Amino acid sequence: MIRALLFDLDETLVNRRETMRVFLTEQHHYFKLEFYCSAEKFSESCLFHQCNGYASKEVAYSKASNELGIPTKTVSALLKNYKDHYGKKAFAFPGSVETIAQLALNFPLGLVSNGTTRGQMGKLHHTGLLPYFDSILISESFGVKKPDPTIFLACLQELGVHPNEALFIGDHPDADIQPALSLGMKAIWVQNNNFPPPTKCHGQVKGVSELPELLPSLAS
Repeated sequence: MIRALLFDLDETLVNRRETMRVFLTEQHHYFKLEFYCSAEKFSESCLFHQCNGYASKEVAYSKASNELGIPTKTVSALLKNYKDHYGKKAFAFPGSVETIAQLALNFPLGLVSNGTTRGQMGKLHHTGLLPYFDSILISESFGVKKPDPTIFLACLQELGVHPNEALFIGDHPDADIQPALSLGMKAIWVQNNNFPPPTKCHGQVKGVSELPELLPSLAS
């Protein structure tokens, strides 16, 4: 029986690419980088080198700057600006907030996310998702990143459920789905073009708004 739902954040509830694209466009304007490239080229280069959010931001900025001819000294300023301001403006996928609000009426909800604490909490606050979660664990403050099982187990403990009583919903086959399954949780993959489908899962959705329809078949 499913007693709790656990979620990934980026590319599951929040459109990380759009959130980052808007942020990078604002950085391009703030740091007056139009001398070197267009805002579109800057954002696309940074996004490419971020490898769907899993690459070091310092490395991504360095590679993008080198590619576009932006002075090396600007990288540290871009990185500091990212650490101070990223996440203050975020974009949830259509229907995500409404679905989470609906699910919170019947299940305790947990969130397990890699990323900076300030950035991820900023996204939760800006999108209106924050009040619905009973447990929020972010890798920077917790000290380990997914797929390390300890961050999943800590969330389950805070929710007061065993792994076989929980369902995890995420977009990354290796960082979300595989560790959840290995702990004995059920897992739903959010379809995307960034990764190939997981070899095993308990279902797939195009977006979390499809979850309420799918849950009855997983409840027993």
